[in-house]
Amino acid sequence: MSQINERRSAIREGSSPTPSIEDGDIDIQDDGSSNHGALIVSVQPQASEEQVDVNDTDGMAVSLVDDNDPGCFGPTSNISLMRIIFQVVARRGYVRDSLKFPSTGTKYTGAMVNPSRLIPGSPSRTEIGSCNQLPPDHRTRTLIRHYFSTTGMLFPYIHEPSFLETYENLKKNNFRVRARRTWLALLNIMLAMASCGGCQDAENAKTVESEIFYRRAQELCGSQMLAGATLETVQYLLLTSQYLQGIQKAAQTWATHGLAVKAALSIGIHLQQNLGSHPPIEVEMRKRTWYGCVVLDRSLSMTYGRPSTIHEDYVQLELPVAIQGELGESKSVAFFTATMQVTHEPC
Repeated sequence: MSQINERRSAIREGSSPTPSIEDGDIDIQDDGSSNHGALIVSVQPQASEEQVDVNDTDGMAVSLVDDNDPGCFGPTSNISLMRIIFQVVARRGYVRDSLKFPSTGTKYTGAMVNPSRLIPGSPSRTEIGSCNQLPPDHRTRTLIRHYFSTTGMLFPYIHEPSFLETYENLKKNNFRVRARRTWLALLNIMLAMASCGGCQDAENAKTVESEIFYRRAQELCGSQMLAGATLETVQYLLLTSQYLQGIQKAAQTWATHGLAVKAALSIGIHLQQNLGSHPPIEVEMRKRTWYGCVVLDRSLSMTYGRPSTIHEDYVQLELPVAIQGELGESKSVAFFTATMQVTHEPC
């Protein structure tokens, strides 16, 4: 009754009662006592004032669905290959009679299967913490170095010296200078990729740590992408696609890759004439990022047996070249260029 009387009084006075804040609506940062040595980064505000419920949307601002939903996989996919192998084995009598597979016609129409591996034991909201929280400095640096010596070496579309310079500037100012949301999201997905390297056990602590970084990156860049794309946005989406492919999230991989391609097209990194207005290093990173999209596009097309997203007419940029004076650049770029040429070679 007392609450009803309060509301009536508020209405008479022309004001509305203050709504209560449910648990989980906001992130309450502690002083680090629950996570010793954690770094808290000052982050730029959202570009858009529209609020997105992170409980109902993913990092691409679309409704969440379980990734174990079935999908269609064409004749070049591994799923199709295994299906054919099982059928051959079954016909030769090596499989029990209880294992029956439907016969295929002369024309393959695709298979509806569930390729995804569910990862149990996902981190709780408490474990994920605030999206502007980083591991202790020594751990963050270790993971950054690991990323650039593995994934970053094979796919060099993030400029290591420039990225490290941004991190050092933040560290020098005790992370009180506001970091770009896209940069911090990119850092988190890099940490996710680095911490998940070689993880096979779904219950592995590294897998849980990797999932935490991934969730933070999603929260940072969710609604930000609706306000417009930048080169960092494309790099974030591209690396997220590779991360999701690595943990066998087929539906999310395919959707995120599509967003990466659309973001890349929207800022024109596929056009040679758009490169001249940028500094030399950014020109090189834009070329590498676009070719990273092309490589992943052809790889996913073959893996999932689906049409490629990027048309041949949009693959006209000059090939990437090594940046003079940077250690390891020549071999890294040579491998990346060879990978691009192999995946882009017409069948």
